Amino acid sequence: MFGFGFMLRGQRRAASAPASAITSLEILNATVLPDGADAAVPNGWVAKVLLPDDGVSTFDPSFITLTVTDPGYSAPGVAATQTRTITGTKRIRRQYPNHTSFLDSASAGTRTVYFALSDLIYAGSTITGVTASSGYYGSAQAGSVAEVVNNSALTYPKPQVAWINTQHERVNANSYPVELVAFHRHAMNGQQVAGVAFYAVDGQGTPNLSATVTTSAPALSSIQTQGNIAEVWKGSVALDGTGGGQALTQGDLCRVNAIVYPWIGTAFDLFSDGLATTGAVSTINPNTPLRFMCDKNGTYGGAHVIVKPSGTATGITGVATTYAGLGTGLSSAYPTIVAAVTALQSWNNTNRSRNNHGGSTIWLSEDTAGAGATHDIGDNSASNPATVYTDIKVAPSASGTVKATLTATRFQVAGLRWMVNIDVTGSFGLDGFGGTTNNNLIAFENMTLNYTGAATVPITQRFGHGTMKNVTITGGANIFTPLQGYSTTRMQVRAVGVISTDIASPSSGNQKGIMPWAVIGCRFVNWAVNDSPWSGATNLDTTDGCVIYNNSFMKMQVISSIGAASSGSLTYASRGAAIVQNVFERNSTASTAASGFSNDGNTIPLDNINEFHNTYPGAGGAGANIGRTNRCYSDVAAAAGVQKHMLSKYNIFYDFNVKTDTFTSITTVTGRTGNWRYRHQVGCAGNVCILGGDDSTTTPSATSWLGDYWPASSKAAASTVAFTSNLAGTGGAGSGTYTLTQGSNDAYSRVAAGAGALRFDLGGALRRTDGSGAAGAFERTV
Repeated sequence: MFGFGFMLRGQRRAASAPASAITSLEILNATVLPDGADAAVPNGWVAKVLLPDDGVSTFDPSFITLTVTDPGYSAPGVAATQTRTITGTKRIRRQYPNHTSFLDSASAGTRTVYFALSDLIYAGSTITGVTASSGYYGSAQAGSVAEVVNNSALTYPKPQVAWINTQHERVNANSYPVELVAFHRHAMNGQQVAGVAFYAVDGQGTPNLSATVTTSAPALSSIQTQGNIAEVWKGSVALDGTGGGQALTQGDLCRVNAIVYPWIGTAFDLFSDGLATTGAVSTINPNTPLRFMCDKNGTYGGAHVIVKPSGTATGITGVATTYAGLGTGLSSAYPTIVAAVTALQSWNNTNRSRNNHGGSTIWLSEDTAGAGATHDIGDNSASNPATVYTDIKVAPSASGTVKATLTATRFQVAGLRWMVNIDVTGSFGLDGFGGTTNNNLIAFENMTLNYTGAATVPITQRFGHGTMKNVTITGGANIFTPLQGYSTTRMQVRAVGVISTDIASPSSGNQKGIMPWAVIGCRFVNWAVNDSPWSGATNLDTTDGCVIYNNSFMKMQVISSIGAASSGSLTYASRGAAIVQNVFERNSTASTAASGFSNDGNTIPLDNINEFHNTYPGAGGAGANIGRTNRCYSDVAAAAGVQKHMLSKYNIFYDFNVKTDTFTSITTVTGRTGNWRYRHQVGCAGNVCILGGDDSTTTPSATSWLGDYWPASSKAAASTVAFTSNLAGTGGAGSGTYTLTQGSNDAYSRVAAGAGALRFDLGGALRRTDGSGAAGAFERTV
């Protein structure tokens, strides 16, 4: 006891920081602000302070600094406490028509002030300290704030994820390489998340678990081979029990789980937090586990057939268990793809105890060496849908040009993966048997779709799950909008590494672009990403959690948008959306927008929308320009009370607009404050806007379409942004080059050291990490 007491008396106590004049600070919850029953919801982004009123001074929240800790992870997924510095930004005003005054009040000598924060504070956040620096309120005493209360009810946001792999592949090996993209609001340290872990389970009642593989840094994709190569998280899942895991059961439909570890927040486990997590794939939504067939020893699939125009094989006489085992004569070849599918189904029924064609390979060839062949895909087939792909490829022995053609007939076979070039000449696409809720599979990989003549049909009709990967499209129109009057059917496609030439202009309002479930690494000319073609459609899988990443949308004739459709399933209010590192070039010469998120009269709620490193070039002046970006509008009476939240970091905008309660050209209804969090740029940083707002404003304010506030790291009216070639709004061929030029450019030095969101830019170049990094899709080169 004596020694302990002596130690206490002998230690020097640290001097306490002086107390500021602020008596309390509270982070507010979801109860609306005291500005009417329809006032803004301040949950986690507004602070309230009390302090003695001196009757003359103005409170400046930029002098208030909060130190906040959150649970999170460090690489590669180690639990860690993360510390953030959050500041006050701007006092909260009253809503229209009292928008010229602030929500401050004074009573009985106490002043109450409400102000926005630079970033969100969550229910799980701990505020370890608050300081008020000199100048926050006249000559009031600077120092710490003693009473601090966190009443935020915000939960940590979920990441958005998408697989690069194709669902329902057959894996005839002891390991399975997998790739995933992942995005999160709190990206830092040059990557979106701290790490990702992968493991697989089989289909047993008590499933066997493979070893877990954890990765700490992203790399460029190996699976995607064309387009803008994506930055992915890679792993190799063992099927044979190596690495300390269990062997997965031969012949089981297995699932790969991804556990995503954000820098801030809780881990995201796709098995428990994802969608449609068990059984065969039943959603095109990317937030679902990856399915594959474990065929380590080749006894599930492995049937092979060859197709030649003059083939005469019948029954199952032409089926072999290896390519080398196939006969070389016409008597061993089937004459059509339909005949080959029928033979494979029959062979599998006899030899594999399942009555479908899945897990096989169809080799297209020629009658004589060098002659080439064009195989008509054919008419309807009675083949049963398969849950594991059968691949259609060009035979290695063919030395001439071998391809397939899709003419006027409708081909109804599901579960085929087309890895052969197809000429599309007719008025029908590949049909998934109709129905309103089918989950039939179709895929196109490592091939070319060549649209000829007047062909303007979608390549797929009535498929619940379509994949295009490493596909080149020439000609055609309406390729990704397969409604064609079937408003009750599901026709859904995800795209990875798709390249198009100049697709014909969309011919009507329901043929505007590809749906945004997962569009990754593509280069489209004359095409957009857009959910508005699907207004009123039913039976669609939810778009909540969609991924639009690493694409070039060039020469767009229509707006790229999310939150524009009226279908109830097209929502973005929970999992949100990732719109990351894209170029959106609008080519029209008329005044028009390039991009919109729940804008222009739309009342779809938004939350957890993450917009990083996009480039939106434009042309023209305020009020009459091409290429504007419209975000989170509350411009109509029905928008009252609708919450629209998103994050924008490191983007290059041409013209930026967020209409709110002070926009009264359509309505003067109050309560249009659901976009105030975004108008105060909470969490946003490093954006540049070349022109300013479309209302000719260049400084944020209560009435500016730019918003109420922009942080110092961002710049409106960024006049020195220069591209290598800007062809937006020219009305010609478009397809400009949007790399950054000049030694001085307002896009430079927008990404603070340690705050980087990506490792690679759109062209695959490493991004800077020293604080000099650029906004937009491309990193600076000077």
